[in-house]
Amino acid sequence: GGEVFANIQGRWQDVEPAGARSVAERYAAYDSTRDGKCAATVNRVGSGEIAAIYGPAGSVFAAAHTPAAREFLRGVVAQVFRPRVRLEGPPTVELSLRRKDGKLLVHLGNCTGMQVAGEYAAVDFVPAVGPLGLSIDLPAQPKRVTLEPGGRELRGDWLNGAWTGTLDRLEIHSIVAVEV
Repeated sequence: GGEVFANIQGRWQDVEPAGARSVAERYAAYDSTRDGKCAATVNRVGSGEIAAIYGPAGSVFAAAHTPAAREFLRGVVAQVFRPRVRLEGPPTVELSLRRKDGKLLVHLGNCTGMQVAGEYAAVDFVPAVGPLGLSIDLPAQPKRVTLEPGGRELRGDWLNGAWTGTLDRLEIHSIVAVEV
């Protein structure tokens, strides 16, 4: 991770990044000053790039959702992918894109109370989160941006091919509907 070790234990493949560039290292002990081995690479393939992680990062993150593992995965993916929609807010907000009737729909789900333990009886409480900053890459300035349900217009700025705005509060689920 950034300043904290992501405890991603399991089977790792030892690799020598011949032609690829190493973008992350792993360590057998909590000491980043020595004995680092390649954990992830990025390599050019045709006109694009491909990122590879040589250990169980996905399954370990799915089981525990630790912040350091999330930052490790995010850092590797960011080497090759820029999402169309970027969210500034807590990592417990899930985002999914849909299209309907010519609109781009940005679904925001508040998963702050999500249980990650193997067994649980119920979700107790989901606190609201916010403010959330949104930046959406668009081919043209949007005609209208609304918060659904309810149709409340969201104000934002249009600059360099992106609309940026702020959602003050997210309870459980909202949709930012963008009409281009």
